[in-house]
Amino acid sequence: MTVFGGNAFNIARADRGISVQTVGDNSAFLTLIPTSAYAGYSDNMLRLAFDGSFDAQNASGLPEDANFTFTDIFAIRNEGQDSIAVTLSEYYNAVDWDTNFPRAYYTYERLGTTNDRMGAGEFTGDVSNDGAVLSPGDELFVHFEFVGREEDSRRTDTDEPNTVSVYAEAVNTDG
Repeated sequence: MTVFGGNAFNIARADRGISVQTVGDNSAFLTLIPTSAYAGYSDNMLRLAFDGSFDAQNASGLPEDANFTFTDIFAIRNEGQDSIAVTLSEYYNAVDWDTNFPRAYYTYERLGTTNDRMGAGEFTGDVSNDGAVLSPGDELFVHFEFVGREEDSRRTDTDEPNTVSVYAEAVNTDG
């Protein structure tokens, strides 16, 4: 009698059900939370506006040749089970933050009315190098600095993006 060890089959198929639900930004695995008068939900999606379109805003936009820093615009919370790295993108179909208007940066705590313009890091569109890592249940706060003065040579792009996308990918925390 010959006995063979190993697998009992070469190919198998087992059908299983899957349940997927699409939810709004306020209850997804990657939750986007408005934390200022410049962010709010529209059709369950986070929307940013610096043009007076939200009721809590008392102005209709930013003046030319002026610098503004807006802190704690919105929060990004990891409601998943794995650690993730996040960045911002100004495109739907690519991950890149080409613009300097606004400069986007983050902190792990609310800044409030402090004058911290550096934060914990800057969003560049490079998820692996931005350093914005969130463990499950953690959140970070997104801030924007609009620089419109001509004499500031660091900033040459003054066209704001039409889109702000949040991109996340899992990170290996095993070392």
